[in-house]
Order: sequence, then C-alpha cells, then structure tokens
Amino acid sequence: MHPISENLYQPDTPTITCPSCGETLLYGVKSCRFCRHAIDPTYARKSVTSQAILTHAVKSANTVRTLRNLLYLQLGLTILAFLWDPPYLQLILIVSIINLAGPIRWLRKYGRGDLDHPEILKAQKDMKIELYCWLGAIIIQATAIIVWLVRL
Repeated sequence: MHPISENLYQPDTPTITCPSCGETLLYGVKSCRFCRHAIDPTYARKSVTSQAILTHAVKSANTVRTLRNLLYLQLGLTILAFLWDPPYLQLILIVSIINLAGPIRWLRKYGRGDLDHPEILKAQKDMKIELYCWLGAIIIQATAIIVWLVRL
C-alpha cells in the first residue's frame, strides 16, 4: 500500500531506509541491495509512511519559505503607500494576514514534534521565523494605518 502523494503533478517515489546500513531503497524490495539485509514488510510500511511525511513537510516548508520575498515587497509597498496613497495600506495588511496561514498551517500539521529528523527540526525553526516575520510585518502595517488615521 503506497502513501498517496498530496502533489498530483509530481508524485513521490516511495522509498524506505535500510534498518541495517541506512541506504535508501525503493518500497517493496525484499532485501537491501547493499548489505543483503532482509526487509520486514511491517518496517517497510512504517518507513515509507515516515519518509512520505518528511518529504511533504520539507516541500511545504520550502513553499512557505519562498513567500518571504513577498514579505519584503509588502514592507516596501507599506512605506510607499504610507507616503503617497494611504488607503492602500488596508489592502496590504489583508494580504499579510492571509500569508500568516502558511506558517500557522505548517506548524499545526508538522510542528508537534512527532518527528525528530534534522530536516523537520530545521523546517520547524524556519516556520517559526516565518511566523514571527509576518507578525512583525502586520504590526508595522497596522501601526502605519493607525498613524495615518490619527493624522486625518
């Protein structure tokens, strides 16, 4: 039974890790081609599931991380909108609030600490940084709106 990939356009090849030598093998093999260790089917199912979760978690974290460039663009737009056309500040704030969903969703789905793989731990740290960056941007944008409203 293969885990179903969330990304239909680029399916994952299910792999397992040999319990003896640590080499990556295709799911369904009976023994390791490197050390000839027999692969238990129960172990293989657990390994392929954890490998699929790891792959999806890292892919999702990379996708959320790419939105950081949007954060920088929005902070620049906040300054420009504040100086020249303040009514656009609300729109920029709404986009920032929507972008908070990425790191929050990732942390709820993968950030529980069930997996202690180094790549998951790095992704958890990165998602917390993303969350704090977007929260900081929202605070800056809300402050700009308040200042603009007080100046009216």
